[in-house]
Amino acid sequence: MDRTTAGDLENIPVAEGIVGHKWTSMGTDFNKEKFKNRAKDVDYNFAPALDGDMIDSQANLKATEQRFGRSYSALVQLESDPICSSAGCEQYLHPKPDKSKDWPKNYPVPNFGMDRTTAGDLENIPVAEGIVGHKWTSMGTDFNKEKFKNRAKDVDYNFAPALDPDMVDSANNLKNAEETLGHVYDMNIAK
Repeated sequence: MDRTTAGDLENIPVAEGIVGHKWTSMGTDFNKEKFKNRAKDVDYNFAPALDGDMIDSQANLKATEQRFGRSYSALVQLESDPICSSAGCEQYLHPKPDKSKDWPKNYPVPNFGMDRTTAGDLENIPVAEGIVGHKWTSMGTDFNKEKFKNRAKDVDYNFAPALDPDMVDSANNLKNAEETLGHVYDMNIAK
């Protein structure tokens, strides 16, 4: 079993103790009956007889089409309107802005106070602290700034260190060999 699953299984009794409820498997007879999809027991009629008003409407449409000698079903839109015509999309261009007209600015915005979601979240903090037995503190406190400080930022890294003496010797030897042989070696291996 992987560690995540094992850890999840170990946490089940802890969670049951916190919420005061025993978790039961969905495979038990009790849960199968409790969460049974009752809609599957219904024998639905997927081809019901039409309502009387619909039958009358269809009969009236048929009589009208026979009287005037044309089908009105051609007036029913069966496809989406195209977004552009064959000439392009000029019918949907934004109008050019009128520089003389401007939108309202610097108008007063009413303050309705804190929204209910944030207020509810703030009310839940003491409850959560009581459940987990730990007091939440803001990241802005001096204690937390020190505790969670990025120590790597305190290090003065040398991003241009001097080469190792062996590397300096190798570079000099390469330079001398190229001068002696009159040939420059291509060191770009990845081509």
